[in-house]
Amino acid sequence: MKVFNTLSGKKENLVPIEENKIKMYVCGMTVYDDTHIGHARTFISFDLIVRYLRSINYEVHYIRNITDVDDKIIARAEELNISPKELTEKYIDSMNEDFISLGMIEPDSEPRATDNIDSIISLIEILIEKGHAYEGDSDVYFSAESFDSYGKLSRRNLEDMLAGARVDVDTDKKNPADFVLWKKNTEGLKWDSPWGAGRPGWHIECSAMSMDALGETFDIHEYQKFHPMHPCSLLSIQCANLVYQHPKANPTSVPQYFFSKEQNQQDFSYLYQHQLLRPPTYLLSFFSIISHKNQKTQLRNKHLNHLHKRVLSL
Repeated sequence: MKVFNTLSGKKENLVPIEENKIKMYVCGMTVYDDTHIGHARTFISFDLIVRYLRSINYEVHYIRNITDVDDKIIARAEELNISPKELTEKYIDSMNEDFISLGMIEPDSEPRATDNIDSIISLIEILIEKGHAYEGDSDVYFSAESFDSYGKLSRRNLEDMLAGARVDVDTDKKNPADFVLWKKNTEGLKWDSPWGAGRPGWHIECSAMSMDALGETFDIHEYQKFHPMHPCSLLSIQCANLVYQHPKANPTSVPQYFFSKEQNQQDFSYLYQHQLLRPPTYLLSFFSIISHKNQKTQLRNKHLNHLHKRVLSL
């Protein structure tokens, strides 16, 4: 079996770290709204991978996290005048209903960011100790210049990424490419830390949760979004010298999204999954499976009607 390794940019044989065992981490939902059809395609793809590996007698340990602390969550909770906890519980329930309706299997574990704050803080402390992170006046940042291989995953160097980029001036950062690991905050969602009360940055959460769930090395690491989530999370893990040092570890590619003819990549997310969950619900799953996961795909009624006829003819 071959997988596309985003680190090497090539299809490579999947060689498990442990014989007949696959440890797989999937970056899950940030729960501030209903799932849209892009989420459906993403997680159907990962669901299919797990099912296939198990069908050929691999023992798969499948982890899919939930991000339940994020700026979007806080903003949406304020908009609806409810607590962030109430908001996230509502959309976790909604997500589970949608995923069950599509026949997805449950992950073996579904860690939440808010249950892993101690691990996140410990990882940031390691990065600071090794000189890969620093405390600014307002936040704690990852230092892009501290790691020679910054940009390796996207095959771009730091200078190329910053050249001509519209980057807001942040005098608290040593470099515009530095990203937040810990947001100092005295209001809303917050936890105590060595740097004062605050909450974790988005990128560091999966780094800590994946290692907590699967250990220092694992086989497959999948993300919904390649940039910036995948490279930034990988940087945090590599610089802590914990994961991806093993030659068999495979940071893998991410699916592209569905979009309709009327929608571009910026506004497709407003076509929610539940708007398509009318009988027969298997059509969206079937459409996801037969579409190449690394290609953008138009989803239109004529496609679903054609698919329905194909299924009925089987």
